[in-house]
Amino acid sequence: MNENTNPGAGQDGNSDLAKELREMGKQLEAALRAAVESDRAKQLQQDIAGGVRELSNQVQSAVKSLQTDTRFQQAEERGRQAIAQARESKVVQDIQETIV
Repeated sequence: MNENTNPGAGQDGNSDLAKELREMGKQLEAALRAAVESDRAKQLQQDIAGGVRELSNQVQSAVKSLQTDTRFQQAEERGRQAIAQARESKVVQDIQETIV
């Protein structure tokens, strides 16, 4: 009736619950370890690593292709010319002097 009549009763229940939770945690840890160390997980890791290598190779190939493309080279040259013209511009020189 009164909760205070048996003060130790609640502690035993908490102790049992804590033990059960610890045991469940251990079982969960064991299950996760088994999943990570499984052959399927290792195969997935290898597949992902292979996919990343392939993607890297394709990106490198695309960059090399882009660098040899005449359109890219022309755009790069136009960019350099624009920068050179901007450096020679009176407005840019005035701004630089003002900042200094």
